[in-house]
Amino acid sequence: MRVLDRGVELGVAPLTASELSGHMGLDPDTVLKIVTEHYRPRDETVASVATFLDADVAEIKALTVADEPDRYTGPLCECGCGEHVAPGSRFRHGHWARTRERTCDGPAKALCLCGCGERPKTSRSRYRQGHASRRPEAPKPPRSYPPPEIVESTCSICGKTFSRRVNYGRGVYCGQRCQRIGNSSTLSPKKPLGKFLFERFRASGLSRAQFAKTIGIGPGTLRRQCQDRLPIDKTYAALRLHFGDDLPESESQTDHMRADAQARGRRNIAFLHSPEARRKVAESLKGQKHSPERVAKMVATQTASGHLKRLSDAGRKAARSPQGRAERSFWNHLRWTPKPTVAERRRWAEEVGERIGLSPASVLVIWAEYEQRHGIATSARGPKTLEKRHRLVAKLMAEWPRTQAGKPKRGFFPAAAIKLSEAGDHTDGDSLRTWYKHHVKEGRCEEPTLIARNG
Repeated sequence: MRVLDRGVELGVAPLTASELSGHMGLDPDTVLKIVTEHYRPRDETVASVATFLDADVAEIKALTVADEPDRYTGPLCECGCGEHVAPGSRFRHGHWARTRERTCDGPAKALCLCGCGERPKTSRSRYRQGHASRRPEAPKPPRSYPPPEIVESTCSICGKTFSRRVNYGRGVYCGQRCQRIGNSSTLSPKKPLGKFLFERFRASGLSRAQFAKTIGIGPGTLRRQCQDRLPIDKTYAALRLHFGDDLPESESQTDHMRADAQARGRRNIAFLHSPEARRKVAESLKGQKHSPERVAKMVATQTASGHLKRLSDAGRKAARSPQGRAERSFWNHLRWTPKPTVAERRRWAEEVGERIGLSPASVLVIWAEYEQRHGIATSARGPKTLEKRHRLVAKLMAEWPRTQAGKPKRGFFPAAAIKLSEAGDHTDGDSLRTWYKHHVKEGRCEEPTLIARNG
């Protein structure tokens, strides 16, 4: 009560343990124990209270509760404070924290080697955290190692003899390049195409990227083929062009994709209309022209979407190209000379080629294709260039592998276009496919034996 009265005299408001602790120089918990419960304070606490109350220390000691039973009748506290503890205890309440660094598991810890006087966190540590940088820089004694034992080995990839340390890795590769090749041994293809490519790859002694570049495909494509993935038409055509007849037969992923797309299309169409309904609609609309309203609507839609502009731009681009200019010049010549001789055709080709920047031979080929495409019959004009092309295509088609239905497998026309380009007849796979359709399928070929041979 005297503590509380003294606090009121000093004007401590609100009268809380934290406010009183500031005036008494004690912690709030100790002040709270003094005010609210029986408490036997230590000597330093008694001195602080006596100073706060301006009283004698002996008087403050006499004010402590004398009839409180003494619970601390055991041995002295192990923290070194000199007070007794309760029977069966080693520390007074809260005193264990004072010695937690000295009583941790294991032996007593030595002082930090930096010289700060503190102890490390564990008994195995030599420094406090971050104190290792304070140590004086002293030259470290050189470590002594026995000299490595050198042995001769043979590379399992290229067969080169090289020196290596004992127990240094596997020691079977002479360098990183052979090691990359050796690491590819995890591939274990089962199909003929995968085995063929993997054996050629291992025998080449090149890295995967170098070997893939050599055969005309990408490194990722080579890895997928060695994992027994199905090739697409473009990949198989490139492999066929490089390896020739040695390349094993394989199914095409493009065939599977095309079959899936056709199956989805058939399911969608069958879902919308039955075959009988589609047949009736087709017969009812056969030979009928669109109404003017329908035509106007189609033109407006194509104009809004930009399709009409793209068509017109493509037409102008084709007309202004060297092939379009050559075909237009040939048509103008035929208006006045429907049956030109060979000499006239050559003279026309020289004039047109000089004007549009093409050779006379290229102009003659363009005119021959134009005649075949439009079914124009002119006079005898020397060797039939397109029939020579047909004979070469027929020969390549006879050597190309076939499907179960008897048709050439995918990738034929791109490969045939490459062969024709090497022979001087420059074209591409799509153009060759379109020409073959018009030349053979529509009856424009003048040699029936070639049509019968191609089936």
